Amino acid sequence: MLIAEYNNIKNNVIIVEEQTNNLIKEENLLKVFPNPTSNLLYVISNKEVISFELYNHYGNMVQKEIKNKTKEFDIPMNSLSKGIYYLKIICQNGAVLTKTVTKK
Repeated sequence: MLIAEYNNIKNNVIIVEEQTNNLIKEENLLKVFPNPTSNLLYVISNKEVISFELYNHYGNMVQKEIKNKTKEFDIPMNSLSKGIYYLKIICQNGAVLTKTVTKK
C-alpha cells in the first residue's frame, strides 16, 4: 500500500514524502495521457480520486477540482500556456500522487 504525504511546493518542484510497505510501480497507480497534450489530459487511477490540483512551473496553482471518488476523468488544458505543469492527485485513501505534464 502506498502512503504519500504532500508537504509543499518549493523551487518549482512538488515535494512528496513517500512510504511503502511493498514496492509498487507508480505507473500502475496512475496513467496520464497524452503527455505532452494540447487540449485534454486524460487521467486513469486505480484509486478513487477525490480532487486534483494543477501547478505551473512557478509553483502557482492554476486549476483545482473536486472529484466524486472517480477513477477516470479529464482535465481541460486548452486555456493554459505552453509549458511544464505538475499534477497533484489526492486519493480517497489519503495517497497523493504526482505527475509532470507538458502542455504543447
